[in-house]
Formats: sequence, C-alpha cells, structure tokens
Amino acid sequence: MPTYSDDILRLAEANMVPLLPGEPTVELANRLCGDRIIIAAAVQVGGALEIHWQAEGCAILKASAAYLARTLKGISREAALQRVSEFMRTFEVEAKSTPEGPLAPVYKLPARYKCALLPWQACENFLRERR
Repeated sequence: MPTYSDDILRLAEANMVPLLPGEPTVELANRLCGDRIIIAAAVQVGGALEIHWQAEGCAILKASAAYLARTLKGISREAALQRVSEFMRTFEVEAKSTPEGPLAPVYKLPARYKCALLPWQACENFLRERR
C-alpha cells in the first residue's frame, strides 16, 4: 500500500479550518522534516468543539490534521481528550492489529508516525493547557 493513498491525498487537500485573529493556539514542529502545525479549538454552544488548524508540511501531516478536525468536531473537551488518547495509542508498539481508516498506510511506516501524531499531540497540549 503506498504511503500517499487516495484517502491520505484527499484528506491532505481538505481545507484547513482557519485560525481566528487573537485566538489562543498551540504550535508544534518537527525540526527534522519541517512539519509545522498550529492548533486552536473554539468551544461552540453546548460545549462542542471545533478544531481550527493551520499546517505546513507533508501530506500525512495535513491529512492527519484534517482527520483530527473531522473526528473531534462537535464533541466535548473531555470526549476529545479521550479520542486523542485512543488515536495516539494506536501507534504504540504493542498495538495488536493495524487500525483501518484513512491513515492506515502510515501504521506500516514507523518513520512517519511523527507526521501523523503531530496534530494530535498539539491538540492534546491545547486542550490540557486551556482547561
């Protein structure tokens, strides 16, 4: 299965949810490859989240950020932290099987894990810092 599957390329082309001026953000970067992500989360009526993001880097980084925003849209901060934790655990060495979904090709490429995890780590940092 190629690294840049059709699912990854489609997600990577998804529009970023633009950051709002003056909005608190968290930024993470991978200095080795140049990937950079800025994350913010707007809390909507009823406590539902909307993830705002801006990314520079590879298709895996952008696809993962788009998948993050789609996965967490409309859920609570607590539920979002749970989903982030669950997603990040899928990349642990002890994982018994390769998860399915749009980022499945990345699980076979340990050198690219950082690309996929960077948006999720930034989101976790943001959600924990902004309690």
